[in-house]
Amino acid sequence: MLMKINTYLLVISIIFTWPQIAAAELPVSEELLNSVFMLSSVDSNTCATAFTIEDGTLVTNSHVLDALCKAPPCRSLVLRRGVALGGMAGPEIAHNGIKIIADIRSLDFALVKIDTDEDINGVFRLTEPKRSDQIASLGFEKCKKLTLSRGKVLSSDSLYLYTSTRGKHGVSGSPVFRSDYSLAGVVDEASSINGALLSTFFGKRFYNRAVRAEQILNITKTPLAERLLYQAETLWDYYQSGVSSTTGSARFFKSMGFMDSYRALREELLTTKLTSDALALLNVSSTAPDFLPRIHISAQPNRLTSAVERISLAASLEYNGPYKHLYRKIDLNKFKAELLKTPRSEQQVELLAETVRAVLKSGYMGIERTLISWLLKWLPAVAFFLVIWGASLGYVFAVIKGSILKRLIASAVIGLLLWPLSFFLFLIWTSRRKPS
Repeated sequence: MLMKINTYLLVISIIFTWPQIAAAELPVSEELLNSVFMLSSVDSNTCATAFTIEDGTLVTNSHVLDALCKAPPCRSLVLRRGVALGGMAGPEIAHNGIKIIADIRSLDFALVKIDTDEDINGVFRLTEPKRSDQIASLGFEKCKKLTLSRGKVLSSDSLYLYTSTRGKHGVSGSPVFRSDYSLAGVVDEASSINGALLSTFFGKRFYNRAVRAEQILNITKTPLAERLLYQAETLWDYYQSGVSSTTGSARFFKSMGFMDSYRALREELLTTKLTSDALALLNVSSTAPDFLPRIHISAQPNRLTSAVERISLAASLEYNGPYKHLYRKIDLNKFKAELLKTPRSEQQVELLAETVRAVLKSGYMGIERTLISWLLKWLPAVAFFLVIWGASLGYVFAVIKGSILKRLIASAVIGLLLWPLSFFLFLIWTSRRKPS
């Protein structure tokens, strides 16, 4: 009996002490806290998180940089570093502006050098990808308190990590790291639209999605002349691994994210010297996918042109769906036959045809048609709700005695304050009121 009691006590002690044991695996040092920064505008209306790696390079999201630094050197950018967990950021760091090393909008990360006399070298390290069960994120939630969240990677694709670390608005640009301070990723947004909405309207914490750290490492190793090619091929890999394999509402929202990344890359491509083939292909995304075989391609397109063709077709399919016009779907055999008549390689033709085949098989209608179908699906329910709501307000207006202004105010209060509960309470009150 005594042995059983001792066993139960041991189990209970392990349960209650395990969080402390796990926490000890990820030391929180002063150097760690000092490696995380809060970026904000002068009026503090816009703010986010950033961090520095060992050589002093500041890392954050491209959308953060776009919001806070539209025209470098951005000497008005306010930079404060972390001091203590649960505490506000430290005093403003004096600097003479920034130099953008890389602003990869399609992958949503940016590397920046700060012109300052202060030592801002960080503890985070860019290393080759490695597996780790335990990770953590560290950022300024609501741009106020520095918050550490421990967790693990729930799932991943070629571009993102979907983690159980949590955050609120303001953690964009936060580091996701392992116990040895090697970087796993950079938080860019909530991992789901539901999490983002709950955070916006109810202040709930959401699961973090992070851009994989190897994307940053790869960009630093890629020559400037080849970075556009790297982005195009990375987006294609992400489309195959993270977008085309999903269904339902998740597909719709991933399509939206993919289109944002594609448009960012498209804008950058249009500012560079491209072949006439690549320029023509960039217009495919705004047309029906079956238009692709009509675009002339030279006998030996380069890698960038081929990559642009693939992601442009993917963008067209995600936005327009696999349709020629209205609700008439593409004839895959005819589409492939027309492509084979062009100078495209058989491998490229097969990749393009397989992309169309996958969308046809999934039943995905594209962003535009999905929105229309949702509207048609929910319109009767919304119309019914509005009719009931309007009728209840009309009833309140008719029953309340007094001036028109008094009746309007009573109707508005009941209609806007906890309706329909307020209307039911009104009905109970009027049924019990003694006739005058």
